[in-house]
Amino acid sequence: MGKKHFTEEQTAFALRQAESGTSLAEILRKLGIGEQTFYRWKKRFAGFGIAELRPLRTLKEETLDFVADQLVGGQRFRMLTFVDNHSRESLAIEVGQRLTGDDVGRVLEGVASKCGKPQTIRVDTGPEFISRSLEVWAYFNGVKLDFSRPEKPTDNAFIESFNGRLRVECLNQDWFLLLDEARAVTEAWGDDHNRVRPHGALGNRTPSEFARPVDGHAHLPALHG
Repeated sequence: MGKKHFTEEQTAFALRQAESGTSLAEILRKLGIGEQTFYRWKKRFAGFGIAELRPLRTLKEETLDFVADQLVGGQRFRMLTFVDNHSRESLAIEVGQRLTGDDVGRVLEGVASKCGKPQTIRVDTGPEFISRSLEVWAYFNGVKLDFSRPEKPTDNAFIESFNGRLRVECLNQDWFLLLDEARAVTEAWGDDHNRVRPHGALGNRTPSEFARPVDGHAHLPALHG
């Protein structure tokens, strides 16, 4: 059997899967490689700068998830959170009493018109994410839906961390009388997350700073073994 060859994009995707919590055994099984190859990749890409990793910047992965809360009067509402796994940028926090698959598609279309379409969107197997609406949107936009395993939150580690901060820093700090108030407060929190707070994994830059192009290219963090 001939030796397998992998593109830099495939290599980068495998490393990002490991960073986001996918088990090493699963990555090795999917790619059909051994541990030695995987750790050689990690060593090879450790510490590379912007110029060396420009070919990898075309790979874009985002994640969607839901967070639930309630108004002062007891009415439940939900938030659709949307995060860029590369820059950690909050792309949208959509607030509504009922959010359907059609709402998910509408939010995706709005984000895509401003930020472009990702190659992959990671979601769980909730009814809104396995809906016909999302399937059709992904198909016609050439976007792959990557479904996480049931009861495996580490498959979506980036957005789980984001949702945790949203809960602790925003939702647990405020009481909302109306949905419009919840929309305004969560939007302000998301803007603060993107523009004000530096992130250690981004070289102590904010997500917005990290995502901003430099000489026509976006930043890419160094991958350390």
